[in-house]
Amino acid sequence: MKSLSLQLLLLFLLLSSGVGAQRKRLSDEDMTAEKVIGNYLKTIGGKNRLGKLNQLTTKYIFTMGELHGTGIVYQKSPNKYHGKLSIDGKVVQQQVFNGRRLNVTDGETAARISGAQFDCYEYRSYLFPELYLKRMKAEIELEGEVKLDSFDAYKVVITLPSGVKINEYYHNESFFKVRSEFKTYYNNKEAVETVDVKSYTRARGMLLPLVKAVTIADKHIVLEATSFNPRTEIKNKVFKFDVDEYNELKKPASRRQNLVWLKLKRAFDVRKWFERELIVIAEEKDEPKKEKKKK
Repeated sequence: MKSLSLQLLLLFLLLSSGVGAQRKRLSDEDMTAEKVIGNYLKTIGGKNRLGKLNQLTTKYIFTMGELHGTGIVYQKSPNKYHGKLSIDGKVVQQQVFNGRRLNVTDGETAARISGAQFDCYEYRSYLFPELYLKRMKAEIELEGEVKLDSFDAYKVVITLPSGVKINEYYHNESFFKVRSEFKTYYNNKEAVETVDVKSYTRARGMLLPLVKAVTIADKHIVLEATSFNPRTEIKNKVFKFDVDEYNELKKPASRRQNLVWLKLKRAFDVRKWFERELIVIAEEKDEPKKEKKKK
């Protein structure tokens, strides 16, 4: 994998400098957001092949300053996502999206996410978001070319129905996606998260991101994929995450006692609901029926 990824990286650098580019570049007048995205999907494997990928487990190693750790991401079509980052075997960050709800944890407490941050994560939960833009009812607009490092890239703005905007950047010669920008929150303040794709590698006839550099405010993380596994079945329970249970388990008292207490409380609440409903039904049955007046 390393030798192949190195070859792809060299090819990528050649393309970025305009040397050896074989794809015929369209003039600025001919270029549209649809064509940019279409060329990107074609470059990394084609719509048919990408659409057949129903699940993917990706393992990472990451570096954040002097910290080093591992990560794993489970993705299941169309938009289920579960990602973990661990340091010395301890989970320090976890994100779980089951297609409807987004739950995140910093390793100590958990919370449900909503609003603009939810919309961005929902978009990112897709294996290949560009395949599902119609499903998301998103609008796309080409803002032209911008300078990124030593090369130019097409900037495509994707606007979700909620109004949230996501910026995607595609190399103007090879059409590889090279950067993504999302709005997020860091230390309770709105921030921009930038994900730069540094290189790609080939896996099962597709080109997948190998090295990514993530920047949020003053935090910089470099992730390198170590394996891609599309074969092992990912159970739906992987995408189940109970925020209340998680927070109860993290309290100082015994984890087992907390979990048992939470389950008993839920059972009691359900029982009270059923008793209340049964009383109402019984009262309805006991009510005497009014006789109809004879004419």
